[in-house]
Amino acid sequence: MGVEQDGHLAMGLLELDYTEIGISDRTHFTLGDVLLLQPLLHALNVSNNAIGPKSAARLVGVVSSGCPSLRVLNLSGNILRTEGAQAIAWYLTAKGCNLEYLDVSSNEISPRGAMALANSLRAQFDCRLKVLNVDMNRFEVNGCEALASALAENKYLESLIISRNNIFDNGCRLLFDGLKSNNTLLNIDISGNLLTHLSARNFASYMDSRNSAGDSESQGSFVHTGIRSLNISANALRDEGVAALCDGLRNNSHLMHLVADNVEVADPGMESIRQLLEATAKCKTSLLTLSLRQNRHATRVGFEALGEGCRQNSLILRVSVDPSFDGWSTVWDKAIRAFISNTMRAVDRYKVPLLMVSRGHLLLYQYSRQRAASIDACSIRRLPEEVRWIILSALDTYGVLTAKQRRMALKIASTMSGGYPSKRALLAAILGADYRFVAETMKALHSL
Repeated sequence: MGVEQDGHLAMGLLELDYTEIGISDRTHFTLGDVLLLQPLLHALNVSNNAIGPKSAARLVGVVSSGCPSLRVLNLSGNILRTEGAQAIAWYLTAKGCNLEYLDVSSNEISPRGAMALANSLRAQFDCRLKVLNVDMNRFEVNGCEALASALAENKYLESLIISRNNIFDNGCRLLFDGLKSNNTLLNIDISGNLLTHLSARNFASYMDSRNSAGDSESQGSFVHTGIRSLNISANALRDEGVAALCDGLRNNSHLMHLVADNVEVADPGMESIRQLLEATAKCKTSLLTLSLRQNRHATRVGFEALGEGCRQNSLILRVSVDPSFDGWSTVWDKAIRAFISNTMRAVDRYKVPLLMVSRGHLLLYQYSRQRAASIDACSIRRLPEEVRWIILSALDTYGVLTAKQRRMALKIASTMSGGYPSKRALLAAILGADYRFVAETMKALHSL
């Protein structure tokens, strides 16, 4: 493939996949010459080899100078260990590194290696990494402490997978304490870390702090207030831990997806979830999806309680379970009907604000072929006045707006004082903090 860069035609591949080809510290490193000739390389997969510290150091040395466009690096299933992790950390802080996705799962990385990786995420290095997967290593409490400290000041990371790292309750506490100051992380997976109900309480404390931050948001601004999805599966939370999770979600302002598979919850825990779903039935933000698979201790009584909670909550769209008692389909049938009803209600409620810009674009195209343009490419103020009013006044068709949002829409429609370079920016300006929930709802609907 060829792309013009600085007046010259650059040639090269966009992706390279060298999975399971036997690269190791003992074999001759043959990728160097190839990578030096790939200035356009976007993704490199060298997973499931035997890359050790020496090969890792040579690899990042070549990549840092020969692959300035690299965004995705998959090193999972190798043997980086401490020295290899330190080499990767050096690359993340190197000048010109533009990596956004890094997978170093299953690499025998010790707490010292974890500390090196964590340090690269500190604000002083301006690391632009968005997704970090360190599943199945040995971060433990010390590594988790370093990571928590870095996350408190990191401004770019959006997804963190730190499952199966033996962080225990102390590590989880440190992690959530660090996240109280973080304003970018959206998704976190802490499954399989030998956590108990104490970690659930730490999560509840984190939720309280972030909910307070959400309450202070100014209307009309689109501000991140906390994580949107949490995977806490394969931890012995039991009923006490599930009750603590539910307590933290009663004033939920941002979490919308919860995966709690195999957490040893029984009927009392299911009752706690029922109470949560009923208590948040009319909240602006509530759980959209919930997974409770492989919880064998729950009986018919527990699933009946869960189903009743689903029927009382008008926002929940999907609950994944695998009950094993006789007649479970009869019990769960009413819950399924509730999900269908909620789905139809969500589509009905949100289709106007989320399709309004597309509708405006179509009207603009019909209005004048010469003036046709996507709102992504021009500010809304350049739209014909009648199109603006159709777009903005239609928002109230289903009573979506609050009084403040209605005034904001009218102000935008009448004065057009601000430019909105994208559909997302326009929706965020009108819906304010509610835009976050609307967008996640539509994502969940699309995946059903």
